[in-house]
Parts: sequence; C-alpha cells; structure tokens
Amino acid sequence: KNALDCCNISWVEKPGVEADDVIATLSTRFVDEDETNYSYIASTDTDFLQLLHERCKILKLLQGGKHSIIDAHFVEEKYSINPGRYVELKSWVGDKADNINGIPGIGWMRGAEILNGKRNRELTTEESIIYERNLKLIRLNRQVDLVHNLSEPGRLYSCSNSDIFELCEF
Repeated sequence: KNALDCCNISWVEKPGVEADDVIATLSTRFVDEDETNYSYIASTDTDFLQLLHERCKILKLLQGGKHSIIDAHFVEEKYSINPGRYVELKSWVGDKADNINGIPGIGWMRGAEILNGKRNRELTTEESIIYERNLKLIRLNRQVDLVHNLSEPGRLYSCSNSDIFELCEF
C-alpha cells in the first residue's frame, strides 16, 4: 500500500471481501457511471471473463513485457458462449485454480453445448447441489458496499525510487 501511495496510485480495500469482488464492483460502477467509460482489468484470473462486454476488457500481461487484450469476442470464440453465461459454464466445469470441482463428465465443450441448447443434460440432485454451490463460489459480487469515489485522484506523495525499493523490500 505504501508503494502505491508513493506512486500516486489509488487503492481500495474492504476487510472480509475478496479483491475480485472489489474489482468487479469498481469496474461495473465505472462503466455504468458514463457511457464513454471503458474498464480494463489487468489480470490473468479467468473469473473476470464473466465481466466482459463492449466496454469492459481484460489486459493480460504476458512474458517479456508483452500483453494481450481479452474481450467479449474472445469468450465467444474460445467457449462458444456469451460472456454473460461464462459463470454458468465454469460452474458446470469447475475451477482447478480455485480448487472447485465441476460436475463429472462435463468439460468446456460439452458444457457450452448444454448452455447453447445443442445437448440436453438433466442434473441429478447431487449434481444440482454442486452446480448451485459453484455458482455462488464463482459468480463475482458486483455490488460490494464501497465508499470510494472513482473520480477521486490518488494520494499525492513524493517518493524517490530508492524509497519505493525500500518499501518493496528490494
């Protein structure tokens, strides 16, 4: 936090709330605030794919200082679904990175076929429980109660590079 302050970068936190939910809330608020606003989320976390639309994109940082922009078309092409349904697909499949088991026998392709009505799949009671649990775990909260003005500039501090390195323990 101190390093961010020294760089004049605003930061937000809310005790007891996942950072993903804070980011989802801020991104949603920002694009809803004005139709000319665009939100770019710098992350490799696929949970953010559920937020993608015309004015919300993901900046994926790659090795060697390179990056790529992930947009709604990426989700449509890769998973054959609308990004708004990504959370449903991921609830079928699960999320190994977050240790969330999916429904056995359902992978990305089969899950997309089910969501697109190309394949029927009735859930057993146990599978319904897994699916509902996964929805709750994977769906980002876009309405966290945050007291933060998005147009408020970052704090102004004057730090040298050596101060920042010291704060970051380099």
